[in-house]
Amino acid sequence: MQHALGHDTGVERQVNELSAGQFFGEMSLLTGEPRQATVVALTDVECYRLGAEPFRRLCQLRPDQAE
Repeated sequence: MQHALGHDTGVERQVNELSAGQFFGEMSLLTGEPRQATVVALTDVECYRLGAEPFRRLCQLRPDQAE
C-alpha cells in the first residue's frame, strides 16, 4: 500500500509503503485536521474505517487502550 503526498503542492511522491497490520489516518482522526495524504493500494487490501466519534467513545470506555 502506498502513502503519497500531493494535496498542497499538486506533486505526488511516495512517502511510505505500509505492510499488513499497519494503519494510516490516525493524525486526522486525533486532531480533526484535514488529511495530508492519499493512500493508494498497490494490491487487493482489506481495510477498516473507524470514524472520529466511535473512536472517542472507545477511548472513553477503554482508556488503557487509548494509550
